[in-house]
Formats: sequence, C-alpha cells, structure tokens
Amino acid sequence: MQFLREKFPDSKLFGTDISQKGIEIAKSQNPYCEFFTLDDQKTDKSFYQFDLIFVTGVFYHIHPAERLINIEKIKNLLSNNGCLFIFEHNPYNPITRKLVRECPFDKDAVLLTKSEMIKLLERSNFKVDTTRYCLFIPPKFSYLLKLEKNIDWFTIGWAIFC
Repeated sequence: MQFLREKFPDSKLFGTDISQKGIEIAKSQNPYCEFFTLDDQKTDKSFYQFDLIFVTGVFYHIHPAERLINIEKIKNLLSNNGCLFIFEHNPYNPITRKLVRECPFDKDAVLLTKSEMIKLLERSNFKVDTTRYCLFIPPKFSYLLKLEKNIDWFTIGWAIFC
C-alpha cells in the first residue's frame, strides 16, 4: 500500500479482506487507507466505484464454487472504465506447489490455472486484455530479467489484466 500511496498521492486507497482480524492488522499498518469486507453492504453499486483493483494471491484461498460470485462482487466495485489486475500462484511450478502444500495458512488452498481464471472472468463478461507468467525479479537482479521469458512455465505466478 505504501508504494501505491507514494505513486498516487492524491488517490484514496482502500483494502478488503474476508477476515475482520486481517482488516484490523491492515488498518494498524496502513492508517491512511479505508478497509471493508466483501460481505459488507459496500459491494453494491451505491458504494465507491474504483478505477483500479488489485487482487493478489486471493482466489486460491476461495473455494472454487464461490469464485464466480466473488468475481461478480469485485466487478460491481469497478467503475465503467475500471481495470482489474489479478496475480495468483502458478500451479504448474513444483516449488509453488511444495510451498503451498507445506504452509499452514494455505491448508485449504486450491491453486487455479490462468486458463481457469480467464474462463471465470469471461463468464462475468470481463474483457481480458493481457495475461502473462511472471517471476518478479528484484531490481538488484535485473540482469536476470532475460531469463524470465525462457522459463515462463516455471515462474512463481501469473497475472491477468482486464
């Protein structure tokens, strides 16, 4: 959130979580943001309409049967020309699978593929502009960026821009 605050100092920043405890922690670390749960009444069209929504590492924690309804809730929060950015783990990466399998926080997680997410987005009438696999190499190691194009099957995650 701090990065967004620095890059867009005149913008209002919001965050959401399904956990009230998670929201309390986020509030304490980001006092300049407003937080709400997706179950709040604020997910209808009468609440704010956002120009940009980031969803990072969330959908693999949502039961597959509930993913579409959550996409619809997110869609209701987007302005008419709003953009959605989704980043999720790459289930084809064996290291990712191992980390998720061994992480207590991910106990009930169900990884999803990029094509599964695209299908869900299309069912909600999203137009998918760009998709890609990404590694997120730190700037300190930028000389390794050339590698990313050659190992996209192995990269940490995937991203979708709508």
